[in-house]
Amino acid sequence: MKYKRCRVYKAKSEEVIFSEVLMPTDFFSRAKGLLGRPEMTELEGLLFLKCNSIHMLGMRFPIDLIFLDSLGEIIRCVRSLKPWRLAMSSDSNITLEVKQGSINKHQLQPGMQLRWEFK
Repeated sequence: MKYKRCRVYKAKSEEVIFSEVLMPTDFFSRAKGLLGRPEMTELEGLLFLKCNSIHMLGMRFPIDLIFLDSLGEIIRCVRSLKPWRLAMSSDSNITLEVKQGSINKHQLQPGMQLRWEFK
């Protein structure tokens, strides 16, 4: 499985909010997602390009989802998506999966801009 590593920032403040983000770069990495992994830390995330829906089939813990457009603007935030549920945002094409509670902790909301930088 292949991943790129990156950091995610709040664009205006340049504050690093997630420093250990993986971006799947092949089919198998994207398909596996968080399945079989332990719960993420507050610094971790999974960034999916060309993705506007997420399923939680087989997951063991809830997560927060941040749906973004191609410029990094937050379109929709989903808090505490529980296992065996689905979420989507037809206006987005990037999805960031993060630890449950991260949206509230970083006060993320639609209209805010995020950016990522590869390590």
